[in-house]
Amino acid sequence: MATRANFIIDQSSTFSTDINLSQSDGTLLQLNSPGAALYTASGAIRKSYGTGVIENFTCATTDQSPEQDKLTISLTGAQTKAIKAGLYVYDVNIVRNVDNHTTRVLEGQLEITPSVVNPPTSSIFSGIGVDYASSPNSGWSLNDTPYRP
Repeated sequence: MATRANFIIDQSSTFSTDINLSQSDGTLLQLNSPGAALYTASGAIRKSYGTGVIENFTCATTDQSPEQDKLTISLTGAQTKAIKAGLYVYDVNIVRNVDNHTTRVLEGQLEITPSVVNPPTSSIFSGIGVDYASSPNSGWSLNDTPYRP
């Protein structure tokens, strides 16, 4: 059974976290052996379980023999900027290279919070008394239309 972890990621920021894995008997799981990868990892983000992939995590393993190997998942600032602010689901799987046995090791919800400094293009932001709008062609404009919730 996968571990559940929820993350909050600021739009346009980099994200990285390490996953330490152990086997069901509590012993350390070696993802690599000297000179060879024993497992391959992958992770994806979706709006909901039945929708298409929004973004893929970069997954990297670090051989720390004889200690526990480390699995790192990450997203770049460009990747998080491209994801619309909101709530998503994700999971991370490892595949044993010898027989393609797949195990989900981490799953949960991921919230992307909007960025004020680097707003995505073609979005509308409302403030008290004025509406601020961006458009890909004209940049930022100020409309004197009153704010109407």
